[in-house]
Amino acid sequence: MYLQNRHASSFQSNVDLHQLLQLLSAQASTAAMPFNSTLLYANTTSLTFNMPYYLTHHFPLVTAQWGPHGLLNWQVVQFTSTPGDSDNPNGSEPPYTVQAILTWRDKECFTAAMASKEWKTVFDDVPNFCNEMPLMMVGDVVGSS
Repeated sequence: MYLQNRHASSFQSNVDLHQLLQLLSAQASTAAMPFNSTLLYANTTSLTFNMPYYLTHHFPLVTAQWGPHGLLNWQVVQFTSTPGDSDNPNGSEPPYTVQAILTWRDKECFTAAMASKEWKTVFDDVPNFCNEMPLMMVGDVVGSS
């Protein structure tokens, strides 16, 4: 199917919609996928964790410091299952108690944030809500819905 530009008197343009869709699809598939950094706080008897501070002070700080570097959003998950709970089918304690998932525009944004002076500001705040440093894992988003 072809579209014609009927409004330009000296310029006629034919566009193959199939070719246009292929071009747009190719551009979308080569576009940078988001990049995630995940922080996991171990479920240990020695861990102290102040969730209200984490949510109301630490993550606003994270957003302010790393938003300009390409942080798109964040999520915090608190694992609360205990053995015998209906939502814990394997009956074991979860190995982690808190998970933070930070989504970045791309890997380069994450790398730039970690190399910035703001990195120190964010990580220097950890003792204000937790007595242990988290495990950090990073990776490319390879699919989503």
